[in-house]
Amino acid sequence: RFFYDAVVRPNMTLLATIVQRGVDRGEFRDVDVAAAVHVWMAPLVMKAIWAHSMQPCCPPEDVVEPDRYLRTHVDFVLRALAKRPPR
Repeated sequence: RFFYDAVVRPNMTLLATIVQRGVDRGEFRDVDVAAAVHVWMAPLVMKAIWAHSMQPCCPPEDVVEPDRYLRTHVDFVLRALAKRPPR
């Protein structure tokens, strides 16, 4: 509970603020902000779990370094939030 209150909740609140501000400014498309935050966080949590469970058993060529993973994840999130041009 301490970790949730001290780390998880503040980060979720920050991400929700970022997404909502982007939507309000027209920089991001309209999304379910609470769900978007969970979608944003879930791969990061999975990477942490993976690093301490499966990764020690993986051959080195199957390990994606955290910085590379994070850059790719942020790229995916920003592309998912991007406004789509009208058809």
